Amino acid sequence: MQETVLNRTAVVFLVVFAWGAVALFSGCDTLVTEQNNITQFDTTLGEACLQCHTDSNDSLIVIPKGQWANSAHASTALLEATVDLNGQSFNTAACGPVCHSGNGFVSFTQNGSVTTNERPSVINCFTCHMPHTGNYGTWRLDLLRVGDSTSVVLNSGHNYKLGKSNQCAVCHQAPTLAPLGNAVTLTGDWGPHFSVQADVVIGTAGFFVDTGAVPSSHQPVKISDGCLNCHFGDGVGYRFGEHTFRLADTATGEQFVSNCNDPACHGGQPVTDFYNFAVLDSISAHADSLRTLLTSVGILDPTDTSGLTIVTDTTIPKYAASILYNYLTYRLDGSRGVHNPSYMDTLLKASLARWDSLPRANFAVNPGDPNLCAPLAVQFVDLSTNVSLYQWDFGDGSAPSSEQNPSHVYSSAGTYTVTLTATGPGGSAIVTKDSIVTVLTTVAAFSIDTTIGCDSLTVQLVNQSPGNIDSVRWDLGDGNQAVGDTVVHTYTTPGTFGVSLIAFGPCGADTTFDTVTVSATPQNVDFTVT
Repeated sequence: MQETVLNRTAVVFLVVFAWGAVALFSGCDTLVTEQNNITQFDTTLGEACLQCHTDSNDSLIVIPKGQWANSAHASTALLEATVDLNGQSFNTAACGPVCHSGNGFVSFTQNGSVTTNERPSVINCFTCHMPHTGNYGTWRLDLLRVGDSTSVVLNSGHNYKLGKSNQCAVCHQAPTLAPLGNAVTLTGDWGPHFSVQADVVIGTAGFFVDTGAVPSSHQPVKISDGCLNCHFGDGVGYRFGEHTFRLADTATGEQFVSNCNDPACHGGQPVTDFYNFAVLDSISAHADSLRTLLTSVGILDPTDTSGLTIVTDTTIPKYAASILYNYLTYRLDGSRGVHNPSYMDTLLKASLARWDSLPRANFAVNPGDPNLCAPLAVQFVDLSTNVSLYQWDFGDGSAPSSEQNPSHVYSSAGTYTVTLTATGPGGSAIVTKDSIVTVLTTVAAFSIDTTIGCDSLTVQLVNQSPGNIDSVRWDLGDGNQAVGDTVVHTYTTPGTFGVSLIAFGPCGADTTFDTVTVSATPQNVDFTVT
């Protein structure tokens, strides 16, 4: 009986202890803020939790998560492609650590830099939202890491400030581009990348058009929240808008146009197809023309149907690089110009107008001697356009020339590659012409065959002088001479004889010598009698 009482007492004690533990440790009754690390006990906090985490209404959490799963941001592919998971750390130098991982973005927005993290996370709700930050009573589902009033300084140096989309602009901006020199060598990662939307929206994306020169097609009064005015809106279930950020179904082609028809935008003339605008057709035509031009000069790969593959290790003038950048900005923005039609139309028109101003290097070669004999004086004739400075490399190791139409003497026979770098306001154009200069000379050469005939006193001599040879003359070394390309001669006595060949050609005469040794040893002849 006493044992039974003790057991019951123990049970009561355990229940009381467990209740106390719940009260002591964090749960819905305890708030630990990120800002001050102060633990506050309040039995009413559970009610605040239920404002979002309720059993009866899941729309605040479950629906946005479902929409997010249908968004491009939810993909793990970018994380795996650009953040080192094998080493479990952030170690890429570009946008990967900041924009392709959840904790990387949090670290950057909080600290201005990305620190090493052993477990990079995918982008998730808390990458953008801070619903549990702040003191009790101030929690907000719409509290973003980058505030509405915060100006985002783009890599271009321009300020982006469009409400809640300021957060989007942290990543959706072009990377820093090194200043363009007179000549630009293209690499595999050169260009604006796939994230130029913020630059396009405020009209600071490219070259040849001054910032602010073209008012945005979407005035701030219409898109006070920038990207979100169009890509968020009311949405349609898990397919369009809101946290999917999608405006079209790639599988069916269906478009989500209700946000376009906001009274502040296209309310007076409802939109049924957000690509059905004349200005967008004009922009597309400009881009097609630029693609054709860039392909024609070997800047874009003609075998790539996407029109996005650069021919790397190619060096092009500054203007050509600027035009390529503008073209890629249009293509990689991904909106076909919708993000800022007036600016994009102006940008591509300006690019086409500059095409005729590109420096183009070319030249002709006029040798002074039609026979191309060394020493050969060559006159180079400049055929370049839009240039004023010249640098010639004649390919023979001599000093370069800065003359427009230089003359150069090649002292030795050979084949030479000449390079002209021509520079103008649009940068430097380089043209290299392989094997453009051939310099000749007369060179005598011959072969000796002592295996012919029935004895070893007979030899065959064959002229092997290269190039254009007019005639040859032989001295056989035994007092006899001969002419012709092939000579068969029988010596009357054994011995060693000096043979010489004189070759005559357009570039003069040349003599070469060799020796031939003959003996009286009979030759072995194989034959069959039938």
